[in-house]
Amino acid sequence: MVGMGDGAIMIMDRTKEEFSVPALASSGGSGGRRYEAMDVFETAGAQRARSNPVAFWRVGSRAITSIEFSPDGQRVAATSEDGALRIIDYLNEALEDVYLSYFGGLTCCAWSDDGRYVAAGGKDDMLTVWSYYEQTIVARCQGHESWVRGVAFDPAGRGAAYRILSVGDDAKLLVWDFSLAALHRPRALGRAGTGGSLQGRQADGPHLRGRPGVREAQAGVVHSRMPQGAVAVLQPLAAEAIHDAPISSLQLSQDLLVTACRRGVVKVWRRPAIG
Repeated sequence: MVGMGDGAIMIMDRTKEEFSVPALASSGGSGGRRYEAMDVFETAGAQRARSNPVAFWRVGSRAITSIEFSPDGQRVAATSEDGALRIIDYLNEALEDVYLSYFGGLTCCAWSDDGRYVAAGGKDDMLTVWSYYEQTIVARCQGHESWVRGVAFDPAGRGAAYRILSVGDDAKLLVWDFSLAALHRPRALGRAGTGGSLQGRQADGPHLRGRPGVREAQAGVVHSRMPQGAVAVLQPLAAEAIHDAPISSLQLSQDLLVTACRRGVVKVWRRPAIG
């Protein structure tokens, strides 16, 4: 899956050598009004059986900055220079949710390991955490001094809490502990108001079963911004300058943490054993 600078997403099959751009690709990537709406989602299939892309999605007119699959592989989170985080049903090729930044474009995103939360960072120097099931913003993480470039949920886990790591142009690594029970939860607001309802989706089981009625909910996929004063703000558990240049990448595993900066320096950090 590849995000393009004109707001398109292409799904490629590496076994296919031919390439044929769908007609849809040439009809809107130049920033026309047709593709400036936040709920744009148009699809096209392969032009020929043996050609790439096997699927083409038009989601806007601004550059796609990151793409992340949910842990079950059924959904895709995509961020864009237009300031939107889009949640897309990969199997059914349907736009489920669009969340908007408070300022500027979004540059990176990550799913929690259980698929319940998506964190995104961008040009407002902050991380924002959204709940997939509740369809609302649940926290904003304040601490970076420049654009956020990478975010990841810690796969090691911390019991009922989530640990989030982020890096940015300030050359710092920040660590956040996030627990919904410990947050000041904003007052539930209806979808027609600001931010969507805290009732949201049913979360009794894994979302392998998909979102009921997604086809009927297309008109309400764009969630308005909740007032900043109604959103819990988290401060970092730790903040450390680990490079001498803006950090452009962050990868996490159970054993390692890997960062890279714009000077081409890659650092591999071995994590301490637990227990």
